[in-house]
Amino acid sequence: HGGARLVNVTSEAHRGGHFDEMDPEIVAMQLKEPPRGYHAFKAYCQSKLALTAWTMEAARDFERTGVAAHACHPGLVRARIFPGLGGAKGFFASVFRFLYLPPALGARVPFTLATAPEYGRKSGVYLKRSHLRGPHEALPPKQGLDPHWTSAAWGAMRILAGMS
Repeated sequence: HGGARLVNVTSEAHRGGHFDEMDPEIVAMQLKEPPRGYHAFKAYCQSKLALTAWTMEAARDFERTGVAAHACHPGLVRARIFPGLGGAKGFFASVFRFLYLPPALGARVPFTLATAPEYGRKSGVYLKRSHLRGPHEALPPKQGLDPHWTSAAWGAMRILAGMS
């Protein structure tokens, strides 16, 4: 790999997402208009799963170009997304806010992927952080490893971006 890198910030919440279809047009439609109605947290999980899978496909697609593609979960970071959850999830997010990482600490994960020499030499890494462990490599979800599904996510993102 030549040193150029794509680093996407996803979330462990992607593990709560799932797509039944592998058709890029259906996946794009489900991301845009969820079939069972819109729920903020479910939409967040679905979008993070699609982004993680897209990134793993980018890693395969960019293999010959020298560009490394990585995804990461920065940990539970104090961000303004949590109060917008509403209901019980929003309440618990507010109550436990003191446990969340400061943004500067969460930023270390994507910064590591973008600058550490070892991540310029390989591609397709999923790096995550938890309160108990600093940044460490982990496996993305099953759909993030399935080439058929990552290809569908790639196609869906192209459709949503107006590139297909």
